[in-house]
Amino acid sequence: MKTHKPEVVRLLMEGPRGFRDACQLGALHEEYKRLKKTYEQLKLQKEQEEEQQ
Repeated sequence: MKTHKPEVVRLLMEGPRGFRDACQLGALHEEYKRLKKTYEQLKLQKEQEEEQQ
C-alpha cells in the first residue's frame, strides 16, 4: 500500500482550500479509479482461473 505525504493526508481529511487543492484532489480521484479498475480486473482473472481448475 502506498503512503501519502502529509500535504495529501491533510487534503483528504480537510478537503480542498483552493483551486490547486481541488486539482490535486481530482488527480487523486483519477488515480483511485485507475487502481480500482486494475484491482477488479485481477480479481476477475483470479476467479476465472479458479473456475478452470
